[in-house]
Amino acid sequence: MAANVLTNYNQNPYRIGKRTQHLVLFTAVDHKLSRLLGQSSIALRTMIVLASKLNADGYACATLNELAEILGTRRSYVNKGVLELARWNLITKKKRSQYWIGPDVFRSAQIEM
Repeated sequence: MAANVLTNYNQNPYRIGKRTQHLVLFTAVDHKLSRLLGQSSIALRTMIVLASKLNADGYACATLNELAEILGTRRSYVNKGVLELARWNLITKKKRSQYWIGPDVFRSAQIEM
């Protein structure tokens, strides 16, 4: 009881708590969806992993070693998938191990709870 009082001391019980949660939404338009479905299996698997690492700014940060470890395959095979996605403008490589995913494929959203 005392611990509960100490944690809730000086807080308005009627105030709505605002917490934000980061979600990744699949928002592919028809043109990008048809391009995405025409990709190889490693490109699709790489895109899913990059989308799971998407931050609020639209960037996904992952090295080729991390992607290869998650996908359970070689680095060169993952690099082939990344280059294939970049060739069709589904992702853009910004810096070393930083990729930008277009908002017309995946979009990040902040939701207040």
